[in-house]
Amino acid sequence: MRSIKKGAGIGRLYHPSREGFELATENCIFCNTRGEKLVVENALAQAVYDTYPVSPGHVLVIPRRHAVTIWDLDEAEYAACFDLVRKSKEILELRHRPDGFNVGVNCGVFAGQSVMHAHIHLIPRYRGDVPDPRGGIRNVIPHKAHYERKERKP
Repeated sequence: MRSIKKGAGIGRLYHPSREGFELATENCIFCNTRGEKLVVENALAQAVYDTYPVSPGHVLVIPRRHAVTIWDLDEAEYAACFDLVRKSKEILELRHRPDGFNVGVNCGVFAGQSVMHAHIHLIPRYRGDVPDPRGGIRNVIPHKAHYERKERKP
């Protein structure tokens, strides 16, 4: 049963069986994209430039069907999304010439997801964009980013 949770805000639906909230599809910004900033698409997903990019060329791969996280996608949708991650990478290499990439997915409020429609970030990285890129996506929890590997004893 879905019901509006008091104080949740317009368009947010409460799911008693889940932690957090799911955006109603009629209010979902990703359900209502019209191919703006389109990079590449297929029957089940589209890749678009992020409106608030982390770096030049930052792309979001978004399934066409409303699903809260990538874990809610069926196998074909999941595969279609990651197919577009690869195709977008090729396009970005030609257009932006990045030195590397981060691929990331936030699944759930406590993982930092703010738009409750599944999406995959493809973020081009450039030499010198941060002083020390070691740790990559581990930097979402700053004190976990830099670590020393311990040698394994035989």
